[in-house]
Amino acid sequence: MAAKEPRMHVLHREGKLGLGTAYITGFKWALERGYDYVFEMDADFSHDPGHLKEFLKSIAHADLVLGSRYLNGKVTVVNWPMGRLLLSYCANIYARWITGLRIWDLTGGFKCFRRHVLETIDLSRVRSNGYAFQIEMSVRHGAKGSP
Repeated sequence: MAAKEPRMHVLHREGKLGLGTAYITGFKWALERGYDYVFEMDADFSHDPGHLKEFLKSIAHADLVLGSRYLNGKVTVVNWPMGRLLLSYCANIYARWITGLRIWDLTGGFKCFRRHVLETIDLSRVRSNGYAFQIEMSVRHGAKGSP
């Protein structure tokens, strides 16, 4: 796909080093190249790429745009087994309780950051991997006093 689409870039890493380190590598790559907006999106189609246009509209008035699989009492994920969905939903309830953040989908990987948000987070200090990475990034962003 990247060979046919010049706006798409692929970073190859040696082996599986964890979700968090993959995102950090991508964030640093984008920052080094001067991108104003940095998107994060899971590749398992648990997020609809059709929403990217809405993200671009929303980021014009925000520092961070978060997509959610759980909004208005509805679940938008259709390709997960029920056990995974329940685990994710309950983990988000627990994470909201522990962190005090009012984000419905703290473990979601569908986001758009303004460059300055990532620049204010010391990416070298982010330690979490897996779903905890998503929670840590939201906590670190919230800790900067952002809404």
